[in-house]
Amino acid sequence: MNFLTRLSQLLTDPIFWITTILCGLILGVFANYLTRVADQLIARVSDRRRSRVQAASDLIKQEAVHLMRHPDQRFDIKLDLLFYRENETAWNLVALGLLTTSAAALDLRNTIPRLSNLVFAVLLGCACLSLVLAQRYRKKALYAWDVLNIYGELKKDRQSKDQTAIVQQ
Repeated sequence: MNFLTRLSQLLTDPIFWITTILCGLILGVFANYLTRVADQLIARVSDRRRSRVQAASDLIKQEAVHLMRHPDQRFDIKLDLLFYRENETAWNLVALGLLTTSAAALDLRNTIPRLSNLVFAVLLGCACLSLVLAQRYRKKALYAWDVLNIYGELKKDRQSKDQTAIVQQ
């Protein structure tokens, strides 16, 4: 039994697809938290990583402070976040479609063996490329999300300080 035969059997098994989808969802949920934890751990060891993480954090805080001064631009950040999330979802769906089509291309190997392998490789490469594009949009969306979260925290701090000043008067 050669590699492509085993791969074809694996890709036609519904348990494989259910497991893949569940693992993808779990990794997607925990990836953001794990990335931040990994950055903090690596930052303890690496000066270059520490400075990069600190610079990114400072940039997010500066953007949030800018939003405090110009709250009307918050809507633009929310629209950007929506745009990035939609593009991320679209590229993930393209990747899913390409992976499904590449699995179907493996079934053609009985009729057109060389062409089926070539089509499979091209579709698999395109699926990987679309996943890379989806990841880029995910990073941009997480940046916008972090800016909005810091903005919310700054706004709460300002409101609590204003209420404290009112009570003291």
